[in-house]
Amino acid sequence: METFSTKIVNNIQEWRSRKLEKSAHFLLNIGISANVLTFFALLCGLLAVYFLFNNTFLFLLFALLHLLADAFDGVIARLTTTTSLGKFFDHILSDGLVTILPIIKMGFFLNDLYAYLAAGLFALALLFYALSQYQAPIWFMRLYVVMGIFIILLFPSLKFLFIVLYLSVAVAGAYSLARQLQWFLQKRHTS
Repeated sequence: METFSTKIVNNIQEWRSRKLEKSAHFLLNIGISANVLTFFALLCGLLAVYFLFNNTFLFLLFALLHLLADAFDGVIARLTTTTSLGKFFDHILSDGLVTILPIIKMGFFLNDLYAYLAAGLFALALLFYALSQYQAPIWFMRLYVVMGIFIILLFPSLKFLFIVLYLSVAVAGAYSLARQLQWFLQKRHTS
């Protein structure tokens, strides 16, 4: 399963790099680095979370800007040198917060404590991913969360899917923690 999912992610990254490479070179030439785009993505993601349940149009606008900036920061990072700070900034702060904060807001909106548990499980998986220096397996959920919310907001009759969404994040967090435990034990055993 890990090899299959890794292969899919790599194929998507290669496709995205091919499609966005010319624009990424332009951004690099005018002095926009991957970290600048990550900051912009984080800002747009936080604004999207702020507008979630308050203003559907602004949520959708900032969520799409977040995803676009995140796509470009990845392409630019692959064209230049990736740093440990850049990985933390992108994977943990930008992607992580834009996964966890909407789930927390769903918990508040639905008055459901299980959403907080889901957010906590995923936050713990992100913590162990960072502690492993971005080596341990993790099942990233940001795109799934943003697109799931996008669909639910466009089709309000599907509101029950909020529960499916945060339960999926809980499953991803628990699965990631189990795989990370396995990874740490293997690493310890081979050391």
